[in-house]
Amino acid sequence: MNINSTVAGLTDELSDYVGLMSGLAVTSADVVRLVERDLASSDESEWWYSPGGWIHGAPQQWVRVRAEDLESLVMRLLYAVGALPSPWNQMQLARKFASEHPEIVDSIPPSPDEDESPLPVTPWVRFFWLVSSGRVTKKTPPELRELMTDFKHRSIIDLIFRTERVSWDGSIPLRELFHLGDLGAGLTANQASAALIDQRFIDYLHAQPEDLSRMHWRQFEFLVGEFFRRNGYDVHVTPPSGDGGVDVRAVRGGGIVGPELILIQAKRFADDRQVGIETVKALWSDINEAAATRGVIATTSTFAPGARAYCQARQYRLTAAERPMVESWLKAIATYPRS
Repeated sequence: MNINSTVAGLTDELSDYVGLMSGLAVTSADVVRLVERDLASSDESEWWYSPGGWIHGAPQQWVRVRAEDLESLVMRLLYAVGALPSPWNQMQLARKFASEHPEIVDSIPPSPDEDESPLPVTPWVRFFWLVSSGRVTKKTPPELRELMTDFKHRSIIDLIFRTERVSWDGSIPLRELFHLGDLGAGLTANQASAALIDQRFIDYLHAQPEDLSRMHWRQFEFLVGEFFRRNGYDVHVTPPSGDGGVDVRAVRGGGIVGPELILIQAKRFADDRQVGIETVKALWSDINEAAATRGVIATTSTFAPGARAYCQARQYRLTAAERPMVESWLKAIATYPRS
C-alpha cells in the first residue's frame, strides 16, 4: 500500500505515531531533527528505508511512501527517543533473530494451516508466521518469547485498524524537558514516592545525550535527584533560588557512623562552559559546615583544570561528576540501557 502525502503531512503523521506509541509528544520539527541526527550518525545502508530524498523538501512537496517504509521510520524514531531497544522494524528484527538462532527457527514444528498454503512452507516462513501470530506455549524458548514481545511493539497496523476503546494515560510534551514554565517549590522523594522526573525524559536523554546541555536547568536538578532516589536515598530538591547553593540533599540510613548525607550541586551548563574553582570551594565549605558525608557536583559539561584538581585532592569526600559520569547515570536508570 502506498501513501501519497506532502512532506509536512508525513512529518505530522510520524510525530502522531511517535506520540501515540511512546507517550512522548514530539513536533514535526523534532521529527526532522531526530531523523537528521540519525542519518548523520548511522550507516544509511542499514536502514530499511531512508527519507534522505525528501526530509529536507519543501513542506508542500508531494511524496509517495510505502506503508511498511513509513512504519520503519516510526521504529527508528521510537528508538531515537529511547522507547525501543533497537531501531529495527518487524522484518529486520525477525531476520536478525533467525541469523543468531538458526537452531530455534529450524526446530519450529509444522502448523496445520500449512496445508492451505499454495507454496512450500520453509522454516523461515513457518518462523515468521509463528512470531506474527504471537502464539506462546510452554515449549516456546525464552529467546523466542522475548522476540515475540518485542515484535508486537513494532507495528503501526494496530493503531490504524483498531476499533475498540483502550485506556491511555496520555503523553507528555518533549518541549517540557527544555522549557519549564513552573519551576515549582522544593520536592522531597523516596523509594515509595513518584519519580522526580518523567521516565520518558530519562529514556530520551539516554538516547540523545547531546541534548543534556539543552535541557532546562531545573529538570537537570530533578534528574540528578532521581538518580540518587533510585539508589536508595531520601532526596530533597531544594526550592529554586539561583544563589548557587546546594540543589539536592540525599540521605540514606545504615551508615557505619550514622546516616549518610550527600550535598549535591547540579550545573546544567553549555558544552563550552566549565565548572570553576569558586563553585567547588563553595560546596566544600557547605560540606564541612553541614558535616556531610560527601559532596557531588554534577554537570552536563566539564570542570576547569583547577576545579578538577581541587576535587581530586579531596576525592574521598568530593566528587566531580562530569558529563560522562552523568551519561552513565542515565544508562543506569534508562528503560533500555545502551552500550
